[in-house]
Formats: sequence, structure tokens, C-alpha cells
Amino acid sequence: MTGYTMRQSLILFLTAVIWGVAFVAQSAGMEHLGPFTYNGVRSVLGGLVLLPCIVLLNRIQGRNGSEETNTDGRLQQNPAVDGTVQSKLPSCSTCRRAGRMAIQAVKVEDFHSKLPSCSACRRAGRMAIQAVKVRDFHSKLPSCSACRRAGRMAIQAVKARDFHSNNRQLLTGGLCCGIILFAASNFQQFGIQYTTVGKAGFITAMYILIVPVLGLLFHKKAGLQVWIGVLFGVTGLYLLCMQDSLRLDRGDALVLVCAFIFSLHILVIDHFSQKVDGVKMSCIQFWVCGILSLLCSVLFESPDLHSIVISWLPVCYGGIMSCGVAYTLQIIGQKGMNPTVASLILSLESVVSVIAGFLLLGQAMSRRELFGCLMMLMAIIFAQLPDRKKDILAGK
Repeated sequence: MTGYTMRQSLILFLTAVIWGVAFVAQSAGMEHLGPFTYNGVRSVLGGLVLLPCIVLLNRIQGRNGSEETNTDGRLQQNPAVDGTVQSKLPSCSTCRRAGRMAIQAVKVEDFHSKLPSCSACRRAGRMAIQAVKVRDFHSKLPSCSACRRAGRMAIQAVKARDFHSNNRQLLTGGLCCGIILFAASNFQQFGIQYTTVGKAGFITAMYILIVPVLGLLFHKKAGLQVWIGVLFGVTGLYLLCMQDSLRLDRGDALVLVCAFIFSLHILVIDHFSQKVDGVKMSCIQFWVCGILSLLCSVLFESPDLHSIVISWLPVCYGGIMSCGVAYTLQIIGQKGMNPTVASLILSLESVVSVIAGFLLLGQAMSRRELFGCLMMLMAIIFAQLPDRKKDILAGK
């Protein structure tokens, strides 16, 4: 295991601990608040907590990358920072042609445009095409000052196009994650009303089995160990939730639906976290989740300020730690990690939830329920065992 993998794993483990204790906060918050109100307030609080973090990170990145050195040693503002492209072209006609071709190459990725006649301008034009092809933002610039200006324009145009593309992906990712988070968190919050913290934690952890199974929809085969894990998981779920009849209690059923939705959340985060800023996407998803939850609270509940104030502790833990800190750590920790391995580490929140529920709320489990938890923990481990057949084919 590399140092990077170890660091990411520790980040995800810390996330699991915060989430495990958050089940206690969610249960305590329901004493005075409705599910939509609690989720709405804590999600908005989580989004607010992230705003100063984003501003600080932008300032740090601005100092490191928003300025470039000009030909005479002075600093010039990088137009890629605010998403604009300098449109003023060099004075000489051939250099103007190189500059136009730079912008055109970026716009249409025309890798076979006719190059200018003069050798220096041809070099600037080639650099424009190369910048588009490989995103080489730091290539050696031509010697002539006008051609250097045309070359910089090519680089800035590529950066600006990437800037706008990243913004679109950031908004798309934030909206998708926010809508999914809204559905998952509210199913979970409604379920916690009718079940214990420990049971809710372990049923939610079923997403560790659902993630690889959902991969079948994308033509990703699941190994034998996954299906053994599913068998253990279903058995554990039966022991944990089924008592005198083959019927799930209302709370257990709602939390199980939440587990399916959270598995989709894992896959969507894995898709977007490689392309956009994780902290910004986390902030957007909380605002989306919070606004949707507050709208539902106004329609279906009767929220009042006094109830929110007297529930400040569980609300603050849920908003600052579970939302603002933990979900951000999840997005940061998942970057560069296998999604199923990440879900394995995150599923340890179920173990933490049982311990926290017993220590903080006095919620004890029967031997049958504890054995069901053990079966589900074995299922989680089995589902994440390495596929030896794949390793042999890969030469490992």
C-alpha cells in the first residue's frame, strides 16, 4: 500500500467514524424536529461551513497560479482565472493570423489548419495545436515577442475552455449528488424514527453489497466473493430485522431503500470526483439537498425557530461534522481510490453506530441482532476480497 493510498484510507475511516456517531445526532434531533426540517437545516449549515473554505482555497490557488511572468519580468494576470480569453491580437498580420488560428484551434480542435508562412509564426501555430492536443500549458514559447503573445493566447484559450467545461461539470455533479443525497438522507431520517441507531447503521451499510451488484448494469462482472457476500448480507439482514414474521418493519424498510440510493450516490461521486473540485461539489450538493428538504418541510411539516434552537447540538453536529466535514472528506478521500474499496472503509460507520448507540443512547441489541450484525460485517469483508482470477490475469 502506497503512502497516498494509506492517507486516503485514513481520511475515509475518519469519515466513517463521524457518520457512525451522526446516527446518534440524527436520532436526538428528531425529538423536536421533523425529518425534512432536520435535514434541511443541517444541509444548509453544512453548505455555509464550506463557503469560507472555498474562498480560502481559491485565494491560495490564486497566489500560486493566477499570475504569470511577462516578457519584461513584470507579473500579468492570468485570464484563465476569471474564464475570459484575451481577444486583442498582435499587430503584424502574420502574427494576427497565428493568434486567430490559436483561438480557432481551441474552439474546433482543428488539428490540421494551414499554418502561417513565417517560421516563427508557424512555431506559434504549432504550439497552439499542441496545447489543444496535450493541454501543454507550459511549452517553450517562440522567440519573437508578437509570436510569444500569440502563443500565450493559445495557452490561455485552452485554459479558459477547460475552465468553462469544469464549471459545467461542477454544476452537473453538484446537482446530481444533491438530488440523490436529498432522497437518501430523508429516507434514512424517516427510518430512524422507527428503528434503533445500530440497526439503521448496519442496514445503511448494505450499500457495500449493492455497489458491485449495480456494476452489472454497466457490464462489470461481479466475482464469486461478491455473491458470497450478498448471501451473508441477506442472512444477516434477516437475523437483524425479521423477528416473528417475514416482513420488514417500517423503519428497517425505509433505511434499506436509503442504502440503495446511497450506493448510487457512491457511484456518482466516483464519476465526478476525478473531474471537478471536490469541496465545491460538496458545497453545491448540500445547498441542493438543503433547499429541497426545506421546501418539503414547509409543505409537509410545521417548522419553527424555537424547535431548531433547542436542537442546536444535534443540528450543529449533523451540519458541521456529518455534512460539512465528513461528506467533504468522503469526496477528497475517494479521489484516486477504487469505489468498492472506498465503500468498504465507509461501511465501518455501522460498527461505530452500534457502539455509539449503546454508549450514548443506551440502545442494546439482542444476541440474534448482534449475530445478524456480525453476518453483515462478514458480508462486507467478503464482498471486498480481491478477485484472485483477475489478479492472475493481470499478472499480479
